[in-house]
Amino acid sequence: MGKSMPFTTIVLAMGVGALLGRLMEPSV
Repeated sequence: MGKSMPFTTIVLAMGVGALLGRLMEPSV
């Protein structure tokens, strides 16, 4: 894993975004 893979970056970004969204959204 030498070169930065855009696919992995997108997956990580989506995962982090989902986690942040759940934390920010009020659990109803």
